[in-house]
Amino acid sequence: MSTEHCSRLDDYLNGELREAERIAFETHLGGCEACRRAVEVDRRWEGLLAAAKPVAPVTLTEPIAIVAQRERVRRRNIVRICAVIGIAAGLLSFILRWSFDQGVVPVAKPEVEVAPERVAATPAPPEVRIEFSPESQVIAMPLKSKNLQVSIVWLYPEVRVADQAQEIEAN
Repeated sequence: MSTEHCSRLDDYLNGELREAERIAFETHLGGCEACRRAVEVDRRWEGLLAAAKPVAPVTLTEPIAIVAQRERVRRRNIVRICAVIGIAAGLLSFILRWSFDQGVVPVAKPEVEVAPERVAATPAPPEVRIEFSPESQVIAMPLKSKNLQVSIVWLYPEVRVADQAQEIEAN
């Protein structure tokens, strides 16, 4: 194993030689017993490794199989629950749509009648009037209030477009 070709043994075994180099090395194998034996041993090992099936110990495969089975059951249950929820939602939607189309609207009736709330009569609040002089240039906007005793009024400065245009022309 001292020739130039012997140093290329690993390249040959790994399939890294170009066509011409490969043919030259195979010619070299005819005359070099050491390289030929190395190639035979490598091919034998490749065959043995390809035929071998890895075997995991039962202590490893059994827990993995149990966990995998539990996961499959859990996923199946999730799919079933989602299917049941979907069917129930679809059925409820159909029933409600049908009942509205038929004019039958399900209404829950209270079991106990509630007496109307009695409101004590309160005296009317004193009326407050605010008046603005015509020169004040204010717009008052009354707003609705939930409390009948309170009046809300928004005050806005009155803007006159014609007056502003005259001021701009004057400047």
